[in-house]
Amino acid sequence: MALSDATTVSAALREAVPALVEAGVESAAHDARVLMAAALEQETGTTVSPLDLVMCGGDTAPALFVELLQRRIAREPLQRILGHGSVMGIDLAVTPGVFIPRPETDLLIDWVAREAERRVSRREHGLFSRLLEPTLTIVDLCSGPGTVALGVAHELSVRGIPEKVSVRVVGLEITEEGVHLARRNAGSWVDDGHVDSRVQVQFHRADVSAPADIVALGLVNSADIVASNPPYVPETTPVSPEVAQDPHNAVFSGADGLALMRPLAGIIELVAAPSAAVAVEHDDSTGEAVRELLVDAGVSDVVQHRDLAGRDRFVSGQVHRDPGHRPVQG
Repeated sequence: MALSDATTVSAALREAVPALVEAGVESAAHDARVLMAAALEQETGTTVSPLDLVMCGGDTAPALFVELLQRRIAREPLQRILGHGSVMGIDLAVTPGVFIPRPETDLLIDWVAREAERRVSRREHGLFSRLLEPTLTIVDLCSGPGTVALGVAHELSVRGIPEKVSVRVVGLEITEEGVHLARRNAGSWVDDGHVDSRVQVQFHRADVSAPADIVALGLVNSADIVASNPPYVPETTPVSPEVAQDPHNAVFSGADGLALMRPLAGIIELVAAPSAAVAVEHDDSTGEAVRELLVDAGVSDVVQHRDLAGRDRFVSGQVHRDPGHRPVQG
């Protein structure tokens, strides 16, 4: 596709959509509009809304649009072209070599935030306020660029943190690139007001299959909520060209998709406080197996949650055990 000096924004979009469809892009019209807005924003230095896109339909299309479009036609992920993905409606920076956040994980984030809100309320009122620690701790295993940790921190900030309670969110990620990006994203979200100052967010490099890393970070029996979006796709599962461009080890997890989930279940037991909640995202083919692994690790009240397409998406459960219990540390 080439633009003449007279090609308008509307005409360029009309040409772009069938080109994207032919390339196999399912969200062709959406992606064309997003790329046009990005090109216009870079040209003008101002934010371009959907209404602005309509209003400037007769203007000359920016030359940059063609470059961005060609990258999308080549099936480069839209988030990587833009330099950010969306988490709970907020932009989260993404870079090559780090897992790209997907919209489905917003469902997991929302569940964790609602569970955290319930537990925060218990710390504010009645007998529980005198018995429970004033700080609620949430541990996110396999943080990537900070997707779940920051999504939950934002949601709790929006919903309001009682004056007597504080929240600590700890994200663990195995790659240096991921930890660096997650910390950068956290700084940006705090600076932009997306995370309340009383929600403390930390990211650490750790192997979430290694008990020694959990012990070294002082996280044994620490988490009121444990959340994870680990690598979970079986090696033989076909994936889209976009997903294939994520780091292999951030997507796939052995022949059955459970290579990491098996040791991760033990780490969840190690991290969880005597009274805790757990939520783990998984492949739509492994829900039953994940439920069984969590039950074997001492998680009860296990519930299967489905995404908007009706596919098994994540499992939640509760930990109830004697406060004197000490999980095996490997």
